[in-house]
Amino acid sequence: MLNHLEKGRNGIIKIHPLSYKWLFLCIKNKITAHSEDLLRYIYGMKMKRLAILLLALASWWTSFAQIGGDNVYEFLNLAQSPRITALGGTLISVADSDPSLAYSNPASLNPLMHKQLTFSSEFYFSGTGIVHGYAGYAHRVDKADIMVHGGVQYISYGSFDGRDIFGNPTSEFNASEFAITLGAQRQLSEKFSVGSNLKIITSSLEAYNSFGLAGDAALMYRDTSRRMAVSFVLKNAGGQLTAYDNIKEPLPFEIQLGFSKQLKYLPLRISITGVHLERWNILY
Repeated sequence: MLNHLEKGRNGIIKIHPLSYKWLFLCIKNKITAHSEDLLRYIYGMKMKRLAILLLALASWWTSFAQIGGDNVYEFLNLAQSPRITALGGTLISVADSDPSLAYSNPASLNPLMHKQLTFSSEFYFSGTGIVHGYAGYAHRVDKADIMVHGGVQYISYGSFDGRDIFGNPTSEFNASEFAITLGAQRQLSEKFSVGSNLKIITSSLEAYNSFGLAGDAALMYRDTSRRMAVSFVLKNAGGQLTAYDNIKEPLPFEIQLGFSKQLKYLPLRISITGVHLERWNILY
């Protein structure tokens, strides 16, 4: 199967559209092709620094391989803002004026987010054409005494040249995925709040299309006097309504538990988050 992949003009990977799985092979090859500069840089480093880097990469790769590749719509787990990315990709135990936090934890919606807008876009390795982004808005509904928010998450994998089984060029195609999120939060008491999200998901990978629904549910405890918060979140519970090739696949369901504590005399906050609590054995 790999022999059918060729590199066309302008560095575009050409692919035979037999299955949507070809697309992931294309993306993998495109990213690998742009890793040569990184390898040259690593080769020129001193041995001590190289050893440290290899140790860090080995630890990261092991962790990444433990849970990946089992689900459809994996783009739902991408971080919604540079802030969340910098803090490890998951932040569910903080509630401030940042409306992007509501995507990961709808219970974190609060009056500080009222009329706040967030937008972010990230571009992957140069030449791959992969772009991911998120835009969201939060608003308080006084009559219902709730906070609501809406957002759009998207990822574009770029354009590809199609080829038939004999290697002849066919037509160019694109691949992209979107998720429209609608959520709400209600304050149960002074310290407890609950929230939920509904995600409407569409995915188009060449001639293969899929449509799905997912939901989040969250409970949050906040003690402002002690500057601490605890959150419990159920993420991406749902399924595909229409599958790519009439074979339905599971969504990236996850259970998370987070704790954060803001220090009193220092401008620092400590956060601890447990992820994939639904799967205790995460050995590869």
